[in-house]
Amino acid sequence: MTVHVAPALSRAVEGRRRLELGLPAGAGPAELWDTLLALYPGLRPWLPGELGAEPRLLGLLWHQPAGASAAGAFLAGSAGRPGHRTVA
Repeated sequence: MTVHVAPALSRAVEGRRRLELGLPAGAGPAELWDTLLALYPGLRPWLPGELGAEPRLLGLLWHQPAGASAAGAFLAGSAGRPGHRTVA
């Protein structure tokens, strides 16, 4: 599976903008989250509720076209003060 990473999150995934993960056939978003957090602990501070200097949010957009055997994903994040959102 290919995961495209937003520029602001690349430091959390060792400077990469694209990740190629060998997930088993039929894996879904939950398995992808588990894999990402296991391989890249730098993503943890982006999770809602994690301690950090400012509120952050980590999002995953899952895409699997009808009839396709493989899915793809986009990893995005936002950080900032409440009422002031900066999207990565």
